[in-house]
Amino acid sequence: MSKRLSDTEKWSDSWFVELSLAAKSLFLFLCDMCDIAGFYERSDKIMKFYLSFNKNTLNKATAEISKSVIFKNGVYFVKNFIAHQKNLPLNLNNHCHIGIIQRLKKRSKDFYDFYDDEIKISLAPSKGLGSPYGKGKGKGTSKGKSVEVKGGMGGEKEKAYFDFEAFWQIYPKRNGLKVGKQAALEEFKRQIKSQEDYDKLLNATQHYATGNHFIRDAVRFLKQAYWKDWYVEPPEKCKCYLCGIEYPKKEMKYASPEKEREEMLCQGCYSKLELELLTSIEQEKMHILYEALK
Repeated sequence: MSKRLSDTEKWSDSWFVELSLAAKSLFLFLCDMCDIAGFYERSDKIMKFYLSFNKNTLNKATAEISKSVIFKNGVYFVKNFIAHQKNLPLNLNNHCHIGIIQRLKKRSKDFYDFYDDEIKISLAPSKGLGSPYGKGKGKGTSKGKSVEVKGGMGGEKEKAYFDFEAFWQIYPKRNGLKVGKQAALEEFKRQIKSQEDYDKLLNATQHYATGNHFIRDAVRFLKQAYWKDWYVEPPEKCKCYLCGIEYPKKEMKYASPEKEREEMLCQGCYSKLELELLTSIEQEKMHILYEALK
């Protein structure tokens, strides 16, 4: 589970203080469960499981927090989430921000009017992306690479951006130094041709950086696709049937011990169900004992 920033001053904010307990719980739940852009697709089953709300209570709480959280077409949008996570202004050169921008664009049909001006500026078309390799007027060099990717079924071409700086930042130092950045950038441009290549390179670099071995210069790591030897296939993931969050499948458990049902649960949801089951069994035992003593 990712870690997020939390504004402790909300407990003295007049708007938050005046919310009902149900509305406070819903607001905190959405801040924890929304995606990196502040969106959360409503699931009454999941929210009932975590919040113990019936549908009527959930609807009332949703209306109560409407000043800060927009609900439209089955999706919640926490308006100031991106700002509170210190992600403004959004930057296309930041690999982490690209995912946020993509989600904002995907939901813009329903929520664009609720974006603040700083977000709208980030979503505006940029003339600076016209060239596959960004070139400034000064003496500096490009820090990344963008390529055109054909859209499916005759769709328009889209720009895929591969951030060299993200690679350079996680690449390990050799004898306390990193050298040959420009040569590594040129080799990076030759090697990385697709989003799959880029994702695998970051995966390989992270594993290379944690190993106890001789460290090559970055350009030698990239040359002749040596980096591919360090790629580790990520573990198979599975979505929890109750909370909807993906976890490595090996860390999950079947909802039924006999595996008659294929639904799988994360450890947290499985433990909660076990506790509720034990509680119900204990209550039944106490009822039987009470009836026997009457």
